[in-house]
Amino acid sequence: MKLLLISFLKKIVKIAIFGKRIKQASYLRDG
Repeated sequence: MKLLLISFLKKIVKIAIFGKRIKQASYLRDG
């Protein structure tokens, strides 16, 4: 159960970092 939660949190962090990277890339393109 605890292991499942850790893997879930890791996935969320990965998605958050990926989204942040996409936002930065779009800002660079617009700017």
